[in-house]
Amino acid sequence: MKRGIGRKSQIPSTVFMYALAAIIIALILIFGYKTIGKMLSTSCATDSAKFKTDIKNIIAEDTSYGKKDFVRIGMPCDFEDLCFVAAEDPAELEGNEAASIYPRAQDVAESPDNVFLANLDGSIDSFLVDRFEIEGGLPIACIRQQSGELKFRVEGKGDRAVIVPVS
Repeated sequence: MKRGIGRKSQIPSTVFMYALAAIIIALILIFGYKTIGKMLSTSCATDSAKFKTDIKNIIAEDTSYGKKDFVRIGMPCDFEDLCFVAAEDPAELEGNEAASIYPRAQDVAESPDNVFLANLDGSIDSFLVDRFEIEGGLPIACIRQQSGELKFRVEGKGDRAVIVPVS
């Protein structure tokens, strides 16, 4: 009879070990999922910051008179458009197609920022770029990414750069 008692006590301890192992695996999966999500959002923020710096540097370098540069640059994260706002008065944006797609462009025109990244859902991420204008004197020009890449020309005018969208 002593043998039977020992075997019965082993069954509950095995069940306990399997339950504990299942709980530990579930916790590892949950924390791993959260960590991967945080890494992806950090990666997106880093890509966005690098993109903004690259755009500022490209325009600053291409202000020399007569310099022409064709720019191909990858878009960060899930942004679709890069928009340049040359309007100093938000009223200049009225009736403009890009301003109707992105109503928050008027907010950018009122702020010190003059360039923004935009999603199709209407959210924007604005920043400041010095000394540029848009070809044809347009108040705003948006460049849509194609296959994750933006294409536009920058022409130097000595004291500023002219942005020329390329379709």
